[in-house]
Amino acid sequence: MAKKKAKPRKPRAKSKEKETPKQIAKKLEAIGHEMVKDIKKFNDPEFRTQLRGRNNVEFDEKKGTLTLGDKTTTRNFLNVGHARKFMQTTMVAAKTRDYLNHNKTASIREIYYELKHTVPNSKENTFDGQTESDSIIVDLEHSVDTIREKLNLHANPKGTLYGGITLKDKMHNNDKFNCLKLGRGGWSIMSRLEPEEIEIVKVNAKYVLVIETEAMYERLVEEQFARKNKCILVSTGGQAAR
Repeated sequence: MAKKKAKPRKPRAKSKEKETPKQIAKKLEAIGHEMVKDIKKFNDPEFRTQLRGRNNVEFDEKKGTLTLGDKTTTRNFLNVGHARKFMQTTMVAAKTRDYLNHNKTASIREIYYELKHTVPNSKENTFDGQTESDSIIVDLEHSVDTIREKLNLHANPKGTLYGGITLKDKMHNNDKFNCLKLGRGGWSIMSRLEPEEIEIVKVNAKYVLVIETEAMYERLVEEQFARKNKCILVSTGGQAAR
């Protein structure tokens, strides 16, 4: 077998907020095409993504947040320790590409169930648990420099918003609505809140109060707290999804 030369590490491209699903699908296809080229040349196909670990964490002083650095990690098909995860990666990438090309979305739970099965002529499962597929999704995010929601994957919606804020749903007939006039239930916070999907039209509040428990949130709505104090109430319903 021909020995493969190490590929020079490419600088990570800057995130593009306006990227379309088709453009992101093309990035996933490019990863697949590289693998096919390697196989045709009798080289060991590989998958490359950002290294997730403490030795690759940097502090962004402008944003005041911790971010991943430029170090990468490589997963090889012919490495016994990588083979199973390599298979999982190609399965999730292919399914995600299909979602993007057909402009369909799925929950991270749904994609796990769609891809979970026993490998033919073996007792090996493609996935033993959702944590495995969730980890692969994060790898794909970093490999194409995007976020889970732009891969048309999302966690279950969690949380509620109530108060003097007007939003526009660009993905649903450009509907405009004031979250103070949706009844006591408020607005159920969606898993996808990208600027090209949900636009903040107007804010008529002094501050935002985030409440962990639904019970306390409902009590404050009941007591007209948002109206009396001119604030926005956000209920996370426990630990909010990323």
